[in-house]
Amino acid sequence: MVEYTRELLNSNCDFGFVIGLVRRVTRDKLFETRVLERIQATSGPRRDTRVILDITHDKETKVYCDGPLKSNYRNERYDYELSWKIATEMIVKELRTVFVDSNVYSENKEIRDIYDTVTVHRLIVVDWS
Repeated sequence: MVEYTRELLNSNCDFGFVIGLVRRVTRDKLFETRVLERIQATSGPRRDTRVILDITHDKETKVYCDGPLKSNYRNERYDYELSWKIATEMIVKELRTVFVDSNVYSENKEIRDIYDTVTVHRLIVVDWS
């Protein structure tokens, strides 16, 4: 569910991007499905107790996020870093209502390749250990 906070309304975020991303992940139950699939796929003493979703590079959300990820698409009047931050905060808040006693958080990982190009991976983690 999208919450229209003062921070969002007073920011120069791309509202369409934020709202679309939050709806894409929460309404379609993308993350809930991944967690349940992981639980069913693993069993025994080596059972996974953590699922990580990279929302910037996940094949199902990548189609939606491709535009804002490409620098030639970006509209200069929007702050996409803040847009990502607000969207991930909303997604994490919504997931905390679903995974009530699990540790749900987001983090950004910057990966540098051999050409010193930095790629930011925006991760959402559910840890139920």
